[in-house]
Amino acid sequence: MQRNSFQVDSHNRLVELQHLPWSNHCVYRVLASGRAKDLCNRVAMDTIPRLSYLLQRALVRVARETQRLARNIGLASKNEVSSALNITLCPTLADSSIKVPSFSCGIGHCELLGYCA
Repeated sequence: MQRNSFQVDSHNRLVELQHLPWSNHCVYRVLASGRAKDLCNRVAMDTIPRLSYLLQRALVRVARETQRLARNIGLASKNEVSSALNITLCPTLADSSIKVPSFSCGIGHCELLGYCA
């Protein structure tokens, strides 16, 4: 008889956001103007919602880690958010996330990402 070495608790599962702070159009515009702009025309449009979903999961992971780090003082400053990014993302992605340039998709849904004005 073999036993599983781990259990999945319901409180450890990632929640899904009901309202994303960006639209699929914003995701496409970031792709079209970023490092992958040369490859953007080869990206199928049905991959944009999937990419948006994966971005949502990363946002929830960063938010949970920020909450954990801010638990002692009850306030999340840019230091806690920066540390959460460094903990949850690979170093290159964390560095580029912290030093994100100003970008606007023209719709205004991406304020929380610092992309839209």
